[in-house]
Formats: sequence, C-alpha cells, structure tokens
Amino acid sequence: MRALVYGRWNVEVIVAVLSRAGYEIDLVTNNPLPLPKHAVVRRFDCEDIPQIAVKAHELTKSVRYDYIQPADDITLRAIVGSAMPVDDKLVLLPVVKPEQIPQLGSKIEFARILENSAVPTPAYAVARNPAELKSATSQVGFPCMIKMDHSQAGGGTFLCRNPAQARALDKRKGLFPVLCQAFIAGRHIGFEALYDQGQLLHYTFSICLKHQNDNPFGVSSVRHYLGPEQQPPDTARQLTELGRATGLCGMVSVSAVINEDTQELCFFEADARSNAWFAHARLLGPGFAPFLARDTTAANLPVAAGGSKTYMSVPWRLTVFEFLTNRYAAWRMVLVYDLSLLDIFETFRQSVRARLLYLLRDAQRRRNQRKRARSKRKPAPAHQN
Repeated sequence: MRALVYGRWNVEVIVAVLSRAGYEIDLVTNNPLPLPKHAVVRRFDCEDIPQIAVKAHELTKSVRYDYIQPADDITLRAIVGSAMPVDDKLVLLPVVKPEQIPQLGSKIEFARILENSAVPTPAYAVARNPAELKSATSQVGFPCMIKMDHSQAGGGTFLCRNPAQARALDKRKGLFPVLCQAFIAGRHIGFEALYDQGQLLHYTFSICLKHQNDNPFGVSSVRHYLGPEQQPPDTARQLTELGRATGLCGMVSVSAVINEDTQELCFFEADARSNAWFAHARLLGPGFAPFLARDTTAANLPVAAGGSKTYMSVPWRLTVFEFLTNRYAAWRMVLVYDLSLLDIFETFRQSVRARLLYLLRDAQRRRNQRKRARSKRKPAPAHQN
C-alpha cells in the first residue's frame, strides 16, 4: 500500500502511524527533520510552504495512492482556495462531496454544519465587522469566545467577559470575519478520530490537563486518557453523527468540552488533519494501524481505545525542566514516534527553543505593561497662562 502525506506539522507522527499499518510513504513537507532516512519513506520532497500543495497535486496525477493525509490547515486552505479543478481537490482533500469542501479550515462553516446536525454545539453568531461583532456578542451573551475564522494552535482565539473586552478587538488587524460562540465552562476534551468517508472507525478520548506555554486555547502538552467506561454516554454516537454530517475522511482532531453544569459533551471544533497525539493510541491498545491497514480483524476491535486513567505528554511541548526530569513519562513518549537518536535530539532542541521564545515574549510583555503603568502615573504638564 502507498500513501501520500503532505503538509507542515506533525508529519513524523503520521509516518510513525502509517508505517505500523504497512504503508510506503511519499512525503511532501517543509519539515527539515531527517525523515527521508525513514525505512518506509519512498519519496521525500522538501518544498517551500506555498509549493507543498502544488507538489502534492502533481504527485496525485502520476501515482494512485491508497491513502492521502494532510498535515496542516494552511495547506488545506491553499488547496480549497486554489483554481484546481473540483475533482482534483476531492482527491487531495479529506471530504467526500464538493459541498463539504468549504468547512475545511473554517470555524464558521464547521459551526453551521453542526448546527444542522444532531451534534451538540455552543450557540454562535457570525460577525464581519465591528458593528456586527457588537450585535453578535449581544446575541450570544457574555462570557463568549471570539475566534478568527482561519486560525490554528490557539492563535486568534479570545475569551471576552464583557463588552469592553470585545470592543478592544475591533481594531485588531485581520480579525474579521469571526465566529462568536457562547463560552461553555468545563473540562477541555481532545479526540483523535479516524474516519472513512464519514464513517467512524476508531477514536481516543482524553482530558487536556496542560497546554504549551500556559495558553489555555493553544495546543495541549499533557493529557489524561480515559477508556469507554469513563466517558460521557453517547460519546461514540455523537462522533459518528459528526462524521456523517461533515463527511470527513482520515485522521481528524476533534475538540469538545464537558459542560460543568450538565456533564454533557459540547463539540466546537474539528480539524481535518492529524495532530501530535495520534501515535499515542498504540499505548492504549492496537492503535489506529489495523484500521488504516484495512485489516479484516479490525472489524472486531472496539471503536473506542481502551485504557483507563492514563497520563501522556508530547515531549517537545513540555518545559525543559519537565523533559529533563522525565515528567509525564516524557522519555517514553518519545518512543511512540519511532524516532532515531537524531530525531530525539531535534525534539529536545525544539523544546528548548519553544520555551526560550515564550520566556522572551513574556519578558517583553511585562516590560510593556510596566511602561504603560508608568505613563499613566505621570502627571499632566501644567498649562501656563
């Protein structure tokens, strides 16, 4: 079997999962990690970001792939907005029908699809300018979440507790259009789900405990995995309905919240691409490999991953101290990606770099706050008569 993987992020995760499923892989990415040396990578194209989609399109013209997996939202949106024929787009994109294409990478379109399905989702409104934003927040109420339509990794997501905080976003460059959603207090849940033309094959369920750089809307760094018996009722049914409504295919990252009042799931986002957590599923059971391999025995495997109260982490999203002291089983987590020693060193380097950048930005933010505080304390100059 032969697979095409294209995109910028977490390609090493996809390679690890697909290699266990028996695929040979053609890889198109800008990721400089030494993946060309991986035993299952037959072809490696390192392209500039704008050329990733172009190269992937060229390969689908000459090779018939058994499986195609995108790795980031930006490349998906580049294909969605391109002049590529619709039939060619459907070969590359993880949906079944042309009318399902606009939802890819769009929070607004995804919210509209869920609104018309049986999947519970927060109340929302759409705003395209400051006047509409004022109306949208009034409709949804406070507190509310304001999200840029095209954003990722927590960027462009804002929690507004009052009208003043919402008005402060008006002049933010490139903000509109935005999705204004009711804020649901509760535990953040992450799903890694595998779909085949909208049919749910397998999934994992985890509570997000920590986030990289302490950004509550960013990517998670530590998770608490629960088995089917600890999950809310109807979890599998709701994920199945989500697949039917969206027609998604392949590895999909789904986000939800367990409402602290009702203890029910409320779904608010689905990224039609892989994430850093897909390789962890093999620590809970067979993982995604049997389903990707179209193994006939997979029909007898449970839809939900097993395991109970298991803590896991993404090593390069931890602090340097956490990684060096093996917090959250960080060293063991490196092994789930089937990485070489060179890859492990790169993982450590990324962790150090990410933490240093965060500390520098935090220090700059604190300096700016002190400057603004001092400027407010300065007395106004006296006027001479």
